[in-house]
Formats: sequence, C-alpha cells, structure tokens
Amino acid sequence: MAASIPISKTHELIVLPLPSDRAGARAVGANGKVGEPQSLAEASRTRAFGAASGLAPGTAGWVTVALSTGRYELICNDPLHHSAGLFDVLTVR
Repeated sequence: MAASIPISKTHELIVLPLPSDRAGARAVGANGKVGEPQSLAEASRTRAFGAASGLAPGTAGWVTVALSTGRYELICNDPLHHSAGLFDVLTVR
C-alpha cells in the first residue's frame, strides 16, 4: 500500500507519455524523483521545466498543453511523491 502525502506539502503536476499500460512503473532515482526528459508540460510556481518549483499549500497553478490521442501519466515529482502513489493516467481520445 502506498504512503499518503498530505495536501499540506508542496506538489507539482508533470505530464509524461505513458511508457506502458502500467502507471507508476517509472524508476525513482536516489533523489526520490523520476527523470523528466520526456516531460510535455508542468504545472508549478514557475510553469517551467527542471528545477523543483512546486505549488505550495494553498496556492494554485495551471498549464496549457495540446496532447495527441494517446495515454499520458500525470505525476507529482516532488521527492518520494511518485513512489508514494501520486500519479494517474490521462487518456486523450
């Protein structure tokens, strides 16, 4: 069972192509994060890729992205959040 991460923590939303039929299978590095080289979009304080700039508790963020038909994985990539189960699948038809 995955650990729960409270909403009182910093979070971010990253959109990645789903590599297989199984979400949550990405390798987690020693820093507790997954690699983001295929990132298509990120909702964070800066709306920029790369350095952690997650959304602080009580704040909001947004991102606009045009996605082709397919399946995508939405993840929180703050340290240890992905491995704790903060991911989901988005299907674009």
